Amino acid sequence: MHIVKRYPVIVFYILAFVISWLGWVPQTLHARGLFPFDSSLFTLLGGAGPTLAAVIVLLMLKNKDGLRRLFASLF
Repeated sequence: MHIVKRYPVIVFYILAFVISWLGWVPQTLHARGLFPFDSSLFTLLGGAGPTLAAVIVLLMLKNKDGLRRLFASLF
């Protein structure tokens, strides 16, 4: 947790990258016949990586106001 408080932007970028690629790598492997199945959830995970990373970092920082501001433009 200390790292998140000290380097929140770096943690965000790493999480966004990892989460996005967790969705995109299986799709790529499936397209090449190296992964047994394809799912639209992989597309959703790949596309939502940065948003999920932002939510995770804000939750780890216990910043509820930040979460409200993140989603305020949706409402």
